[in-house]
Parts: sequence; C-alpha cells; structure tokens
Amino acid sequence: MSSSVPLACGCGKIRGAIEPASPSIGRRVVCMCIDCQTFARWLGNEDAILDEVGGTDIYQTTPSRVRIEHGREHIRCVRLSPKGTYRFYAGCCRTPLANQAVSPGIPFCGIPHRFMDHDGAGVSRDDAIGPVRARVQAKGATGPAPEGSHHEIGKLYLAGAAAGLLWDRLRGGHRPNAFRADDGSPIAEPEILSKEERSGLRAQCGPRRAAVLP
Repeated sequence: MSSSVPLACGCGKIRGAIEPASPSIGRRVVCMCIDCQTFARWLGNEDAILDEVGGTDIYQTTPSRVRIEHGREHIRCVRLSPKGTYRFYAGCCRTPLANQAVSPGIPFCGIPHRFMDHDGAGVSRDDAIGPVRARVQAKGATGPAPEGSHHEIGKLYLAGAAAGLLWDRLRGGHRPNAFRADDGSPIAEPEILSKEERSGLRAQCGPRRAAVLP
C-alpha cells in the first residue's frame, strides 16, 4: 500500500512530499560511507543526521515522486569534489534534503531521514517506507556495524540497482525533478568544496574517528 510522506526541513521553511511512497516502490538503506559522513559534518549537524556508527538513513526513490511545495528559494547545493554527487540542503537551517546523480537522466533521488516529517504523516518510518533493506559501505563505519551490513556495495546489489534505474527511466521517473531546472541543471549553483576543506572533514570521519574516541 502506497502513501504520501510529508517533507519538512528543520525550521519548516521548505516543505513538500514524497508521493507515492512505499517499501515496494522505493528502497530504504543506511549508508555508512565517508562521503555521507563528510556531508553531515560539513552541514554541522552530524549528531542529528548520523546514527551511532556513522550511518545515514536514506529512502531511495525517483525524482518524479518528490515535490517541493514551499520554500524552493531556500534550496542550496554542494559537491564534495568537482565530480561529486549533487547534495541538496536547506540554506535556512542546513537540513540535508536530497542526493542526486550528476546526470539529470538518472532517475535517482535519495532522501535523508532528517527531511522526512513522519510526525506529520502520522505513521512511523517503518510503516511509511518499510524497514531498512540494506546497510552498506560498512568499511566507513565509526564503530562495529550491525550484523548483516555490507562492507562495500557488492556486484549483485549494483546489478539490481542498475536494473531498477533502467526500469524507472523507461517509465519517465527522472522528471519532473523538483531540484532541477528545465535544462537539467541544479536549481542552485553548486558550491564545490576545496581539497583542503574536504580532506579536513574526511579526517574526522570513518574508522579514524572511532580510533580517537575515548
């Protein structure tokens, strides 16, 4: 059964919805990669975004199912490197909003849990988007990853994801895209972190962070 999941940034200026949303038409994963941790630390809100081992709870869906109803002017974009993923966030309160591939033709949109307003939906996260289906990139975990976590993203997982993306593309899932202009470019000019800034943040992430904790 599909439903609508309200979206709201931390201060409430940006609002929207994922519609429809359900475990059968999206995938809920926890990513423990260094890049997701770096993004959270750059936002300055890592304690609210990351779990106890550095994972980010993300619902993977298509851009066509995500709409922004209010506050589009507050959306900002950053890339951790010149070739990095587009990472959208709220300029008003630095809530992470969405991760998207660089190509506008790829029908992928990862929505971090901090942008999902489950209180507004009146249902739990598990009921709205299902349980976590995979915990990936455990090599970046800041502590012992939960049992069953994948050290890296395996070939079988990638093959399944590629097939899903192809099917979603054939069905037009790459548009409309609330985070892109008509020409496919991000609605906000991406800020690109310098190598020095990125390196400084990355040094505070992953197993190296766990090694210095008391």
